[in-house]
Amino acid sequence: PGVNWCASVDSNSQCVGVGTNTMDDSGHGTFVAGAAAAVTNNGMGVASPAYRANLIAEKVDVPIAPYETQPDAGIANAITDAVFRGARVINLSLGQTTDNATIGLAISDAISKGVVVVASAGDYNNDVQLFPAAYAGYPSNNSLSSVISVGATDQNNQRSLWNIPGEPGSNYGPWVSVYAPGSNIIGLSFSGSASYATG
Repeated sequence: PGVNWCASVDSNSQCVGVGTNTMDDSGHGTFVAGAAAAVTNNGMGVASPAYRANLIAEKVDVPIAPYETQPDAGIANAITDAVFRGARVINLSLGQTTDNATIGLAISDAISKGVVVVASAGDYNNDVQLFPAAYAGYPSNNSLSSVISVGATDQNNQRSLWNIPGEPGSNYGPWVSVYAPGSNIIGLSFSGSASYATG
């Protein structure tokens, strides 16, 4: 467990409290963590590439319909805390259309310490840049260009298109570093939750 940077929310749906409960609310964190580091070769139907890895759960949002609140300071604090706890790879499955200096500084610091930072290109089926993934398109003399921006492809090696409300397909553009399998993926879900599927 890491830190819950959004343990309580004020009347304006802004995160105001810090806590230790990093339990998943929506299933997204569990699905993404399982894709990265689920136990493998156990007959459970999921195999992941980093199955021996330890995970640090840093929670940066709370589900508030129709969108999730993701405070910039919480995201930056989570990155910094994960680096402090010894993270060697940081996955950021989140994004926003505007650059944020606080998040950028935290990522730059992580990169300077040798941490690999991977960010989702987004799932809105357009070429609008989402940060922090869009840092991958920065000039090579900027440390933030080391961010690995990841889009999704299907079994035919075509960009993933999904029939999911609010998530019609993988984002694309010259700022996307690499595309990885993202359609018809079997993943983990926590007890009592609906599975979070990407296509």
